[in-house]
Amino acid sequence: MKVDAMVFEGRVSVDIAEAKAIYEGLVLAKKSGLLPFSIESDSLNVVKLCNGEITTRSDVFNEISDIQIIVNRDERILISHIPQICNRVAHEVARRAIGLENSIFLDDSFLLWL
Repeated sequence: MKVDAMVFEGRVSVDIAEAKAIYEGLVLAKKSGLLPFSIESDSLNVVKLCNGEITTRSDVFNEISDIQIIVNRDERILISHIPQICNRVAHEVARRAIGLENSIFLDDSFLLWL
């Protein structure tokens, strides 16, 4: 299991943070040769944007475009929505990352704090 947390300077919208996390996950998975793979997000709006189900002209557009370029090149990549209750690991990592100066990267088959 790979879990990553990014720390942003300044303020960013929830959609931008989620889209950046999805993009970084796509890049990491592709570099690691993990095909096929699925990315799950509890942000229904961002998932719909990534999958081209809806469009936007907001600030998240650039991140979504980068994601769509990667996803459209490989049909073995799936981005799907899951309820927030099912996404506890991501929320715990994000909660623990608040206030840290650098990103944390956990690479473990079992996270002890779960």
